[in-house]
Amino acid sequence: MQAGLLLAVMRDTRPTGAPRRRVNVGTMLTGLTLAVLAACTADNPIEPDALAASAATVPADRVDDLVVTSATDSTIDLRWTQVDDGTGRPAQYRVKYALPPITWATATIGCQVKGTTIGAPISCRVWGLTDGTAYDFQLMSYRVARGQWQGATYSNVVSGQTSTASSAAGARAVTDLAVAGATASSLTVRWTQIDDGTGNPAQYRVRYAAPPISWSTAAIGCDTSLSGAQIGAPMSCTITGLTTGATYDVQLMSYRLVSGVWQNTVLSNVTTGQVLATADPVDDLSVTAVTDSSMTVRWTEVGDGAGGPASYRVRYSNPAISWSSATDACSSPLAGTSVGAQRSCTIRGLSADAPYDVQVMSYRSVSGTSQGEALSNVATGQTARSGGIWISQAEIARLPMLGSAWTNLLAAANVSCGIVDLANQDQTNNVCVLAKALVFARTGVTSYRTDVVAAITQIVGSGVYTGRALALGRELGAYVVAADLIGLKTFNPTLDSSFRATLRTLRTTFTADGPSSLIACHESRPNNWGTHCGATRAAIAAYLGDTAELARTAQVFKGWVGDRASYAGFSYGDVTWQCDSTRPVGINPAGCLRSGNPLDGVLPDDQRRAGSYTWPAPQENYVWEALQGALAQAVILHRAGYPVWDWESRALLRAVTWLYDVNGYPATGDDEWLPHIVNRYYGTSFAAPVPARAGKNFGWTDWTHR
Repeated sequence: MQAGLLLAVMRDTRPTGAPRRRVNVGTMLTGLTLAVLAACTADNPIEPDALAASAATVPADRVDDLVVTSATDSTIDLRWTQVDDGTGRPAQYRVKYALPPITWATATIGCQVKGTTIGAPISCRVWGLTDGTAYDFQLMSYRVARGQWQGATYSNVVSGQTSTASSAAGARAVTDLAVAGATASSLTVRWTQIDDGTGNPAQYRVRYAAPPISWSTAAIGCDTSLSGAQIGAPMSCTITGLTTGATYDVQLMSYRLVSGVWQNTVLSNVTTGQVLATADPVDDLSVTAVTDSSMTVRWTEVGDGAGGPASYRVRYSNPAISWSSATDACSSPLAGTSVGAQRSCTIRGLSADAPYDVQVMSYRSVSGTSQGEALSNVATGQTARSGGIWISQAEIARLPMLGSAWTNLLAAANVSCGIVDLANQDQTNNVCVLAKALVFARTGVTSYRTDVVAAITQIVGSGVYTGRALALGRELGAYVVAADLIGLKTFNPTLDSSFRATLRTLRTTFTADGPSSLIACHESRPNNWGTHCGATRAAIAAYLGDTAELARTAQVFKGWVGDRASYAGFSYGDVTWQCDSTRPVGINPAGCLRSGNPLDGVLPDDQRRAGSYTWPAPQENYVWEALQGALAQAVILHRAGYPVWDWESRALLRAVTWLYDVNGYPATGDDEWLPHIVNRYYGTSFAAPVPARAGKNFGWTDWTHR
C-alpha cells in the first residue's frame, strides 16, 4: 500500500517540455518507504515519468543537440553529444518517439544507450517505424544508483521522417560514405554507387554542416544533383568553399527521378572530416643585404598546416607588389627543411639603386600541387648604387648644371679652401674640397681636381695627428669622398697609395680629450661624436675596400639605431630621455610614449644636452648634428649594400619625423642638407631648402641627392 501511495505522489504530471520541479526525496521518504521503494525497483527501475525524482537531487546534464542523421522507410538514426550524469561520469540514455507532438509519458521507447565518454558523439537507431511517416524524438539522460534512476533530464525534441517504401525493388541506403581527402578549403567524399530501387544506378544529393548535421538545414555540396553511372562502382565529389581548419558532417541522399519527382529517397550514413589548416604565414621576412644587382631576404620557416615544414615561393616587384603579377625568384619553389629554422635566398639580376618589394608564399605540397597557401609580410629594400662611395660618376653626369643648387655649389668650388687642419673641428675646408671634387666630376675642368690633389697631399704630409676624435670624425670623411670622386687611384697612384696608408693610420691613431681613437669613438659614444666618427670610419673602409671593417661599422651602426642584439657597447649619459632606461639605444623605438608624450624617434643621448626629460621637449641642436654623422653613415653603408634605411622600423626616418612633426624643429643652418637625403631615400617631403648650406662633414645634397 505504501508503494502505491509513493508512486502516486511521485508521478510526473507536468506538461511536455515544462521545467521539472525537483523534490528532495530523501527528506520525504520514511525509512519504511525507502525500503519498499528499493524492493520494488531493484530489478525493474521505475521511469522518471512514473517517478518524478530520485533520492538524489543533482540532475544529469541536458542533451541539447539531438539530431536525426539518416532515415530509411523503417528506421531513423539519431545522434547527440554525450553529457555528464551529474556525478562527473557519462550519462545513460533512453530514447522515445511518437507522432508529433511527443508526450514523454506516453511515447514509445526506441532505444537505450549507455554513455562512454563525456563530450563524444553517440548514436542509436530506432527500428520498426512506418514508411513515409513523420515522428518526434526525445531522449532522457540519467544515472542509475542502487538500481534507481536519478537526475533524469530531458533533451530537445527533434523531428524526422521515414522514406516512402518503393513498389519496385527496395532501394537501400549508401552505408560507406567516407571522407577521402581534404585541402585547406575542401573535402572530398567517396561512396559505392547503389540501385535506385528499379535496378538502375541511383542519383545523389550531398549536404554538409557543422556537426551534428541536420539534413533539412544542411548546405548542398558538390553539384546540385549527381547522377550515378554504375551500381557497385566507386563515386566521389568535392565540396568546396569550406572554412580552413573547420570540421564538417557530410551526408548524401540517394533517389530516382520519375517525371521530375524524387522517389526512393534514402539518407546515407554520416561521415565527418576536417578541412586542413592553411600553412602558417611567414611574418618576419626582411631584407638582410643588398648589392647594386641583388637583394638577400631571410625568414623563419613555418608549418605547412598539416604538421610538416612548409614549402615556399619567393616573388618580387617594384613597389607596390601584387603577388599575381610579381616575378618568381630564388629558383622557386623551395622545399621546407625544419620549422623554426632560418631560411634565406638571394634575388639576382636587379637594377641598381632601385626599390623592390619581396613577398613569400608558404604552402604545403601534395602530389606536386600547392595547398593551404599563405602570403607573408612584404619586405622592402633598395639596391645599392653602382660605384662611388657617396655618388658615382654616372649619376653625376646626369645632374643639371643650372639652378640655384648648382650655382651655390659652383660658387663654393671657386674659392680657395685654405690649409687643411684635421684637428680643427670647425674648419669648413673639407666641404669646400668636396665641392671642388663634385664640380670636377661634372665638368672635367682640371683646376678643380688640382685643388683636391693639393688638399690630399697636405693630409698625407701632415704628420702625427694630435687632435680629438670628434674633429677627425667631422673633417676627414669629405676628403676621402673627394679622392674617390676625382679618381685619385688611377690619376695619381703614388699619392693614392700614400693616402691609403695615411687613412689606415688615422683609423687607430691616438686621439686626445675623449675616446682614444676614431674607431673607439664610434664604438663608445652614442651621440654626435660617435656618429661623426662612424661616418668617417665608413668612408675610409669603403675607400680601402676593407669589407671586414665596413661590416663592423654596419654592425655598430645597427646597434646604434636600436638593435641591441647587433651591438650594445655604448656608454650612455643621462638616460631620462630613453624609452627603456635599462636598455638604452641611439634612437628610441617605434611607438615609444611617456605619460602620453611621443618619444618615438628621439635621439636620447643628444636630446639630454638640453637637460633631463621634460615636456614640451626642448629644441636641442645637438640632435641635428648627430644626424649629420648618422645620415652620412647611412648613405655610405647603403651604397655598400646594407639595407640601413629599413633598420629598426626605419629608425632614421622616425628620428627626422619627430624633429619636424613633434618637436617643431626643422633643419636649419648647416643641417639644411640633411632633409634632402631623407626625402631621397624615404620618398618624403620634409622642408628642404634650396640652395642648402653644407654641413660640418658633408653637404651639397640639394644638388647630388635632391
